[in-house]
Amino acid sequence: MPCTCQEAWRERKYYVVSHNRRVLESCTWSGDNQKAKAPQRLLQVGTSIYSGKHRSSEDKVQALHDMYPRQQQHAEEDIARREKVGGAILTFVDYRDIPIYITSFNNLDRGLRQLLAWLRRAGMTSIGILDNNSSWPPLLEFFNSPAMDGIQLLHAGANLGPDAFWRLDLHLRQTGPFIVTDPDCVPDDDCPLDLVRKMLEVSERYAPAKVGPALRIDDLPEHYALRDHMRLCESDYWVRKYDAGDCWNAAIDTTAAIYQPGWEKWPLASQGGVAHVRLDFPYVLRHVPWYEDSANLSAEARYYMAHVENGYSSSCPQPIPMEQA
Repeated sequence: MPCTCQEAWRERKYYVVSHNRRVLESCTWSGDNQKAKAPQRLLQVGTSIYSGKHRSSEDKVQALHDMYPRQQQHAEEDIARREKVGGAILTFVDYRDIPIYITSFNNLDRGLRQLLAWLRRAGMTSIGILDNNSSWPPLLEFFNSPAMDGIQLLHAGANLGPDAFWRLDLHLRQTGPFIVTDPDCVPDDDCPLDLVRKMLEVSERYAPAKVGPALRIDDLPEHYALRDHMRLCESDYWVRKYDAGDCWNAAIDTTAAIYQPGWEKWPLASQGGVAHVRLDFPYVLRHVPWYEDSANLSAEARYYMAHVENGYSSSCPQPIPMEQA
């Protein structure tokens, strides 16, 4: 379906979204040519319109309002880009503008620094860190350094654990798709930079679906004391491959996944029977602590373990039945 755009977009991937948040087609706008090239498969993403109006949380959230000026700017830009095509109101959404929230606690060189660098290389424009009352001095220095330019910092006010995003009801404030991730999960060296685009593609294929990269276990080092245990536990997630061959039917906790507005951490039957899908190679992550030398832990690792207030361990849930996908 050819369509025109009032602005000349230069070699950036956009998704044409209708008022009901269903993508009609995806297009690449190039140079001064204002016609869409080669419409691709249908995708489902949320609108990128942000109201900028958010009530304050009863929990101890500080400076939440700092997260929204950029989103309000997006809203104004999106409204300016709207036009009618075939009777539908459309807006153009770049997948690189999807907000990514990183839940943080006393982690800097065990994943967070590397993750931020990768996201910037991938061109992601809306990155936020939700910090769980960290006290690791190098991390606090980092938060106040130029390295944080363009990154929004939200303070939970307490250690609310890996579920902090949902405990603070931030999922209820999202008006489009969003990503929540742990700070110690970093894309593999060979992971393509269009990871978020791939997550969107698969989330539509098995819609509704919570989609994220799988965690590598094939290269865990011998010096990691829990190597065999983690291989055994995580192997359950590498069993049931979908027919398409590029993803697995496997549950995802908080490692990294894309969600739709209002979704809980475990969006299941109450939200439409959501499937859980892990991407296959090359779209995979490395869980940084699994590569540490257990006999020679870094000062940061020792500090983290000494300051964990509420122990948290992941179990090995059973894969979501295929018929739910």
